[in-house]
Amino acid sequence: MNRSSRRSRRRQRGVNLLEVMVVIAIIVTLTAILAMGVFRMGRESLHDLSWMTVNQVGREVDLYEFRRRQAPEDLRQIYRDEPLPRDAWGTDIAYEPGRKWDVLSFGEDRAPGGEGPNRDLRYSEKRRP
Repeated sequence: MNRSSRRSRRRQRGVNLLEVMVVIAIIVTLTAILAMGVFRMGRESLHDLSWMTVNQVGREVDLYEFRRRQAPEDLRQIYRDEPLPRDAWGTDIAYEPGRKWDVLSFGEDRAPGGEGPNRDLRYSEKRRP
């Protein structure tokens, strides 16, 4: 047996460690990219669910105001025997009474103000110009 045939048999026997590491690195990279996309979709879903809740409560206040010709003093006047609605992050939906009332969720950070996913979701942003 000559040297060239031995080398070719060694190469054909199996996969070396470097090849295995490259394949694992590719799999890990693809998994990380996929996980980031799924996480982003989850955050957007929570944001959308909170918007829907704010809009639902806002419509309830609109209906109350239409029927009684004045806005409620607080949400307990609408949700008497029910728990107050909560946003997707588990915080009660806030209500600012008055002539120009508003319904809002404080966003992901659960605090007034903020930007991006932490910004307040206000019914007045969709209802009034």
